[in-house]
Amino acid sequence: MTRERAAILRLVLVCVAWAIGQVVALRVPLAGADFLIPAALAAGVYIVTEELGRRRDDLGARYWRGRRIDEDDRGPRRWN
Repeated sequence: MTRERAAILRLVLVCVAWAIGQVVALRVPLAGADFLIPAALAAGVYIVTEELGRRRDDLGARYWRGRRIDEDDRGPRRWN
C-alpha cells in the first residue's frame, strides 16, 4: 500500500469513527458528550492506525545525509 492510499484510508477510518461516536453520543445524556465521545473515538483510531502504510523494515531506521545509521556498528568512527 502506498503512503497516499494509506493516508486516505486513515482519514476515512477517522471519519467513520467520528460518525459512530456521533451516533453513540445521541444516547448519552451527559453535557458535552456530543463532542467528547466522537473526538475520543477518532483520536483512538488515529493512534491505532499510526503504522498504516509504513514499511516494516524501516520502522526503527535512522538516516543521516541519506545513509542509514547502524547503531550496533562497532567499526572505526570518522569525524568527517
